[in-house]
Amino acid sequence: MKLYKSIIYTMLLMGVLLSCSKDRGESPNGEVAELQLTLPSVSMRAGALFTDKGDQKIETVRIFVFNQKGNNIDAQKLFKADTEDFKNPFTMEAHVGTKDIYVVANEPSELTDQLEKVVFVSDLKALTMPNKDDKNMIATPLTMVGDIKNIELKAEGKTEATVTLTRVVAKITLDLKQATDEEAEVKILNASIDRLPKHSTLFPKDGWALSDSWTYTQQKEMKLTNKAEFTPYIADNTLYVYENLGSAQDSTSRAPRLTITALYNGIETTYHAYINDDKATGATKHYCLERNHHYKLQGTITKLGEFSALLLSTKVLPWNVEELEKNFLEPKMTGIKPQPDLSAEPKNYTSGKKPLTYEVRLKASEGKKWAATVTNGLEFEVVITPKDGGAAVTKGEADGKTEYTVVVKPRKDFDPSKSRTTELYFTVEGKEVVLTGQGESQRKTRITITQTLNA
Repeated sequence: MKLYKSIIYTMLLMGVLLSCSKDRGESPNGEVAELQLTLPSVSMRAGALFTDKGDQKIETVRIFVFNQKGNNIDAQKLFKADTEDFKNPFTMEAHVGTKDIYVVANEPSELTDQLEKVVFVSDLKALTMPNKDDKNMIATPLTMVGDIKNIELKAEGKTEATVTLTRVVAKITLDLKQATDEEAEVKILNASIDRLPKHSTLFPKDGWALSDSWTYTQQKEMKLTNKAEFTPYIADNTLYVYENLGSAQDSTSRAPRLTITALYNGIETTYHAYINDDKATGATKHYCLERNHHYKLQGTITKLGEFSALLLSTKVLPWNVEELEKNFLEPKMTGIKPQPDLSAEPKNYTSGKKPLTYEVRLKASEGKKWAATVTNGLEFEVVITPKDGGAAVTKGEADGKTEYTVVVKPRKDFDPSKSRTTELYFTVEGKEVVLTGQGESQRKTRITITQTLNA
């Protein structure tokens, strides 16, 4: 009987695989198409691929092409560092038809076998990251994922697509300072953060509830000086964690908590506070830890007292919109003409005959300079020149007064069969300048630009 069951199961499995093969490419004659996929926040440095911030090396890139009809696999390919085809944009073959594309960069070795066996989109979304805790913490290079839907692969020429990668983890840092009425002596002994998830899904999932958790502890003595600036205690690029989303109903019952043990005039005391305890909307959800965000904790010790004596603020920053260093002036766009379209369906166009031109002024700390960058440097270029005349420059003075002309133009002739887009953004010391939006979740830093025949 067991033998018959095994045979029936095998026949069913073969039926599924044959149906996948039949639907492959959604093309009646199985026409082959060439996909050219660009990762816009990745660039080549010293022969290796890094994120634009330079904090993340890319070791592997796995691309999945799924048929939209049936959600089954059409093609997948793994690109590895130090091989001939490991370059951005990445090129691979699939089949003609409407596709959904998913990308996994820096895949954990524990998931490689499962990724290779993916047949349906649901298989991919069901995968979970390896369990992590204080004895097996998340290390670099960090895993990143991304996807794009409704890509029409054609038999003629290359079909171009762009996928933005996001990290599957969040980052936590902690800065501390003393602000007491009396000249007390405060020495930090240790700090810990509990209710950190041990596991996570590979791709985002709404309401990923906290189950098994772990506690991170930093054991380091540090003496504080009253009224001084914040001092780092959990440094940058030290603590990476899986997201803790929960739901609207469970808040403090699963919210991550910070506990600090210190000596206050020789008396051992413990301080407690919830992380992300500020009222928040949009991406910065109350008590939550979301992937691809930096949780910048700043704790101020004011007196003895378990709860009220520690003032903890949580700044929630999208990973690519980091703040400048302490006491630096946050850069601002003090003037840009014409106003770019930053809507969900932007209408910013450029062409060979009429390149897109902006007149811009930026303000940052004294002596700082700004740069303008396009994400798709293969098909677009950006040129900066002083408005009052002179040769092109690579960077502009961020004094808030000097005006520059920024021109974005295509490198290739217009092709109606291809959709060519790029993003223009401005940086000061590698940090992206916010163009609009007051809250963290409302910030916008990039201008999407499309090539047309006549802009």
